[in-house]
Amino acid sequence: SPFDKLSFGPQKILDTLEVRGRDFWPGCRFEFLLDGLSVVSTELSSDTLATLLVRLDGNIISTNSVIRVVNPDSGRSIDDASVYVYFEEPPLGLENDNTGPGAQLPRAFSLGSNCPNPFNPSTTISYSVAGNAPVRVVLRVFNLRGQNVATLADRLTAPGEYSVEWDGTDSGGAKLSSGVYFYRMTAGEFSFTRKMVLLK
Repeated sequence: SPFDKLSFGPQKILDTLEVRGRDFWPGCRFEFLLDGLSVVSTELSSDTLATLLVRLDGNIISTNSVIRVVNPDSGRSIDDASVYVYFEEPPLGLENDNTGPGAQLPRAFSLGSNCPNPFNPSTTISYSVAGNAPVRVVLRVFNLRGQNVATLADRLTAPGEYSVEWDGTDSGGAKLSSGVYFYRMTAGEFSFTRKMVLLK
């Protein structure tokens, strides 16, 4: 299949999907035939490749769905294919019985809930990096339209536990408006998204 798979979890309601096809053009719509999935944003890299930010709006355990490419002028389908969707378990917890010197490293990648949430003016996001070697960790904040408004981390990171504070500003330092935001951590094969609320 020319389509990637989608994966969601109890705290992961956003995932990206690369769609390869033919004759994509600005304005074409991508629609799921399965209730519970919606396309938040679409980025066309070329006329044959699109990257979608997909939101889980319902309860899905494991299934196949069909995504359809629709001509906005005629409303007719020009292409469709099957997408595998699965609901993954949350990441394993941390080995935190020991603290201080000699403490065990995390046994799994994880992205914690921000605290406080809702927040004003700032909140702290904790995450864990597992493995035996440094890995590139990227932590980004998205608005409801799926736009990347801030990048909180993008660096090679050694295994361990970390936290970062976000003050509700965008990449240019401007204060963002109240509302719901999503933050997503990617590290190697690991990808996880959580929701937070900024109140003014």
